[in-house]
Amino acid sequence: MSEISSIFFSIIAHFQSRFSVSTTHRSLFAKTCRPVVKHYNGRSINKGEIMSYEYRHVGHVYVDSGQIAIGDPCYTLGHPEDIGDGDLKLVRNDKGGWVEDENGDSVIEIDKTIGKLNAYSKFCAQTLSGDNPWGMVDSGTAFNTSTTHGDGSYKVTLVLDENGTQRGVYIDLDGSEPDITVHEPTISWDDDDTFE
Repeated sequence: MSEISSIFFSIIAHFQSRFSVSTTHRSLFAKTCRPVVKHYNGRSINKGEIMSYEYRHVGHVYVDSGQIAIGDPCYTLGHPEDIGDGDLKLVRNDKGGWVEDENGDSVIEIDKTIGKLNAYSKFCAQTLSGDNPWGMVDSGTAFNTSTTHGDGSYKVTLVLDENGTQRGVYIDLDGSEPDITVHEPTISWDDDDTFE
């Protein structure tokens, strides 16, 4: 499994923990799956009922910083006191190179206009440090990931159920445009079991 698939699975697992997700390389079209749970996400499902999902290409995310963030804009854009001058502040050494800490991560300095790391620097810190080029910003303000090929245009596919409700989103970070398939959890029960 590719690193990008791992990122996708992590995002879906975090936001849609009731799904298992797989990728295939077939064309996008409505797919079906057969759930075997009686009640699912507050909606009654008959045993063996088939649910359909539509995979709709909704556009592209344009990237000029080599990273994509997912989060509520009111937390990331609604606080001018966190924006500062909006520049990434990497610390330079005497020779003009970048300073790294003991782990080899880039050192980011505070934005002097606001006296702390600015919002952009916080997002960049997730992709410039640690073992993985992704992470949660400010303990849940947003999820930020680097893209596979840096700047560019990245395809966004929305997963809709048969009622038109958004069930997930897939952002193609490597340009391979794999198809996705949502599988309902496989849970079985005896005919005499009761569910609330």
